[in-house]
Amino acid sequence: MNKPVKTFTTIALICAVTLAVMHWLTENRIKHNQQVYALAQLAKVLPNANETLTKQPSTALVYASHLNSDPTGFILPLTTRQGYNGAILGWLAVDLNGQVRGIRIVEHNETPGIGDVIETARSDWLNQFIQQQHGSAIFELKRDQGTFDHVSGATITTRAVTRAVGKTLANAQPVLINSTATEKRSDD
Repeated sequence: MNKPVKTFTTIALICAVTLAVMHWLTENRIKHNQQVYALAQLAKVLPNANETLTKQPSTALVYASHLNSDPTGFILPLTTRQGYNGAILGWLAVDLNGQVRGIRIVEHNETPGIGDVIETARSDWLNQFIQQQHGSAIFELKRDQGTFDHVSGATITTRAVTRAVGKTLANAQPVLINSTATEKRSDD
């Protein structure tokens, strides 16, 4: 091997080892910071700042909310891949009857200034879902013969979120029914 190839190979090897070591050293810290951030985002979904969260052992991403040890509801993952620019991820807080208490979008790639109306800091569009529940509304946009308003220029985004809320509420029914049955048994 000639000298430039050896030099380049040595530099590449040093860089690869350095990257691997840095990844290994920071992996746990990154995971911890992601968990702390996720819990902070979850807490923002709840209307009462004094509520606490506990992860449901039987499910991967469902959290139970409590106020003074009394159950107040659940926080459910809200996901759709039907956004204008791909996936939209968020959290949906519901009470024990399945009525929406809060909603927060935590990750999306929608167009800034148009599709970002799904951010609570930018718009109150998400508030129209508060106090809705499965069966109480048609989870489609009004222009699709549904219950909910769309935002002009962001129809695909608002349609995706509206359908995701409806789907999340429909899929949550078994969790809510099981929690109500457990509550009744513990009261007896």
